[in-house]
Amino acid sequence: MDSPDQRETYEAIPFRMACPAVPVPSLGEPPLGSAEQFLAKGVRTLPGCPEAAQEQAEMLLQHAKRRARRGDRDAVRKLLAFNPAFAVDPWVRQELLRVTMTGRSSRSRGRPKDSGMLHPLLVVGLIEELIVSGRAKSREQAFAELEELVGLNYASAKRVFYEALSDRRFRSILMTFPELGQRISKQGMAEIITRAQTPAPGDRVTRTLAHTREGPVTATFEFE
Repeated sequence: MDSPDQRETYEAIPFRMACPAVPVPSLGEPPLGSAEQFLAKGVRTLPGCPEAAQEQAEMLLQHAKRRARRGDRDAVRKLLAFNPAFAVDPWVRQELLRVTMTGRSSRSRGRPKDSGMLHPLLVVGLIEELIVSGRAKSREQAFAELEELVGLNYASAKRVFYEALSDRRFRSILMTFPELGQRISKQGMAEIITRAQTPAPGDRVTRTLAHTREGPVTATFEFE
């Protein structure tokens, strides 16, 4: 049974949600050195919701833990290769350190699979931008346009596009950190809610972010 103090407070649990980004390429600019490199004028995220993102994260984490318990020394590496955002999870960090310190790994050597191919989300971004810019009137036309633009034939462009939209690697994940939770008073929670901003469709929010190499970067978020 909760004490009177607990009934007068809220439990706040930190979380992090990682959303894969689809680049919005600037087709008016020439490729940067090769057909696989484009200037990006922005990014957009794929549709998703917190509940599904949390379920996805928990499923993948539990799968990696089961593999680790069965003796797969590369379970955590495979999880990070699947989605690097899991690097913030405490178990992932601890397991990665343990495996790294033992110095033994079953990782295959040589060139990574598909390392010379266009990233699937770049293909999605190119297809969408071709349509938005008017260079293609439909996805079918955009698939064909990619062969001239980046050398990706129609069949491959179509396959990569639709596979990317359904690929679990490109779904959002949401991780919670109960060990960092704390209780907040009603007044404290009211102040947080007052400061919180809930964007509506069509809203634009501008924020200054700290980039690891470029320093302060101004980003504008548009909500659909």
